[in-house]
Amino acid sequence: MRIIICAAFAMLMLVSCQETETVLSEGSLKVYLQRDPEKLNPVFNPKANAREVYQNIFVPLADYHPESLALYPILIEEVPAGEMINDSIIRYTMTFKEDAVWADGKPITGHDYAFTMKAIMHPIVNTPSWRSLISYVKSVNVDEKNPRTFSVDMDQSNMLSKEIATTNYILPKHVYDAKGILDDKNLSYFSQQGIEESVVADSSLVEFASSFNDPVNYRSKLVSAGPYMLDTWESDQYIILKKNKDYWGDNYPENPFLQGYPEEIVFKIFADELTAYTNFKNDGMDVMKFRSSSYFLALKDSSETATKYNFETPQLMRYYYIALNNRKKGLDDPKVRRALAHAMDVDALINIIEKEYGSRSTGPIHPSKPYYNTALKPIQKDIEQAKKLLAEAGWTDSDNDNILDKDAHNLSFDLLASPSELAQQVSLVFKEGCKQIGAEINIVQKSPRVFVRENVNTFEYDMAALAQTLDANPDDPSYRWHSSNAALGGSNITGYTNPENDAVIDEILSTKDEARRTQLYKDFQQMLYDDQAALFLYSPTEKIAIHSSWEGKGTSKRPGYLLNTFKKKSN
Repeated sequence: MRIIICAAFAMLMLVSCQETETVLSEGSLKVYLQRDPEKLNPVFNPKANAREVYQNIFVPLADYHPESLALYPILIEEVPAGEMINDSIIRYTMTFKEDAVWADGKPITGHDYAFTMKAIMHPIVNTPSWRSLISYVKSVNVDEKNPRTFSVDMDQSNMLSKEIATTNYILPKHVYDAKGILDDKNLSYFSQQGIEESVVADSSLVEFASSFNDPVNYRSKLVSAGPYMLDTWESDQYIILKKNKDYWGDNYPENPFLQGYPEEIVFKIFADELTAYTNFKNDGMDVMKFRSSSYFLALKDSSETATKYNFETPQLMRYYYIALNNRKKGLDDPKVRRALAHAMDVDALINIIEKEYGSRSTGPIHPSKPYYNTALKPIQKDIEQAKKLLAEAGWTDSDNDNILDKDAHNLSFDLLASPSELAQQVSLVFKEGCKQIGAEINIVQKSPRVFVRENVNTFEYDMAALAQTLDANPDDPSYRWHSSNAALGGSNITGYTNPENDAVIDEILSTKDEARRTQLYKDFQQMLYDDQAALFLYSPTEKIAIHSSWEGKGTSKRPGYLLNTFKKKSN
C-alpha cells in the first residue's frame, strides 16, 4: 500500500492533503518525534531528542553496543588498548575501515579526525559543549604512508581518555574546510591560553568560523558516513531520511550501527502527545515512544490493540531529581535537605505518573552500572522524621503561621518547574508533602530552557525540577559534584561542596585499578547520599510501542532504540 503524507496540516492531523505531497515507499518506517530537533549535526551539540534522528545519519568511531553496552568499533577496525608514552600522555592508535567512506564516496582518513578536533577547539566556532572534553586531546598524528591510520595522544588524567578519543563524531575535512584554512594550524595552537585574541586577529580563521557556524552545516549540509541521508526537513512537521545507496556499511551486517533496513525513516513531529497517540492508533505511525504511561497502558491493556503492537520497556538511562541550591539559607543544612527528602512521596509519584514504569534512584549513578551502590536505601516519606530533623536544626514556628522559621528566615522556597505534566505533578506532590512539615514551596512555572539559563546556571534559584540523561560510559562525578566546579558559571549547579568527597572524586578520575574505582564510586554515592545534596527521585522506564508489521527491539542506550535496525516483516 502506498501512503501519501501531505505537507503542513496533513502531517499533524492526516485529515486532508494540500497540493504538495510527499510519497513514501512501502518500506517507510514512520516514527513519532516529540519536538523539532533544530540541529542535526552532533558536533554542534543539538538537543537530546535530535539524537533519534542524527544517529541514523552520523556514526562515531565507536559506540556502546545496544545489547552488551560494551565499547564497540564502528568506523575503526578495533577499539585501541592505549599505550603509555610518559607519565601524562596515553596514545591510542586507530585505523579506519578500509572501505569506510563519506556519503559522497571520499575515503575517511585521520586528516578528517584531526580537522574535526581543530574545528571544535577553534574558540569562535559554536561548539563550546564539546570543547572542554576535546581539550584532553593533545595531538593527532596521521600516518603519512597510510592516512587511514592515525594516533591520538590524550591527557591520561581524565579517566575517560579512551572514550573521548574513540566515541567522537567527525566531519569530512574536504567538505567543511574545502579551502584548507586549518591545515597549517596544529591542535596545540588552539589549546593555548588566550588564543581567542590571536584568532580574532586572523582573517582566515574568522572566515572559517563564519562559514562553519552557518546554520546550513547543521540543517542541510550533513555529509557523514551513516546508513541514511537527510532527504526532506519541514520544521515542526516532519523529517525524512533516505537509505544510502551502495552503502559501504552493508559489508558489515553484524554491526548494528551500520545496518539500514528501512528504505526510509520518517519522523513525524507532534508537540501534543494526544494528537500523536491518535495518529499512531490510526496507523499513521509505526513507532511511538510515550511520555505518558496512561496512553501506553491504554494500548497494552486493550484486547483490541494489544496484539497489534509489540511493547518494549527498556530501563532508560535517565533520572529525575530536584536540584537544591546548597548556598541558600536553610538548604545549606544537610538536616534540612534530608527532611525535605522525607517529605516527598516518590513511590506515589512512580505509581501516579509512571504507573509503576520506573524505579527509585538514590543518587546520580544509574542502577544499571556495575558500581551502583545497592546498599543505599531509597528515602521514604516520613513526616515525623522530617519534623524531628527540622527541630534538631533549630527550625520552629515562632509566629504560628504554619511555616517554620529560624533567624528571621522562613522555611520557604521557590521551585522552578517546566509546564510539562510530569514536572507539575512532581511539584504538586512535593509542595503538599512540604506543607505537612512546615515548609512552604512556591511553584514557579517556566520553560526549562529559560530557567536553566537565567536561574540555575547563575545560581539565582532555590530549587529546580530537572532530568539528567546518562550514557553507557563510566561516570565522571566531577562535572556536577566537585567543588572546583561550584563557582559561578560552573557545572556544579547545586553548589555542593565536601572536601572528603572531592578527594574521592579525584581518585576516581586518576585510578587505573577497576576494583578500587568501583569502591570509590560507592564511597562517593554514600557521601552524597548522607549529605543529600539534591533530592533524587527515580529513573523512568522507556515505554515504546512498535507496530507488529515491524521487527525491532528497545535498548537502555539512549534514545531507547536503533531505528536503522528495524526490519519490515514479510506479509
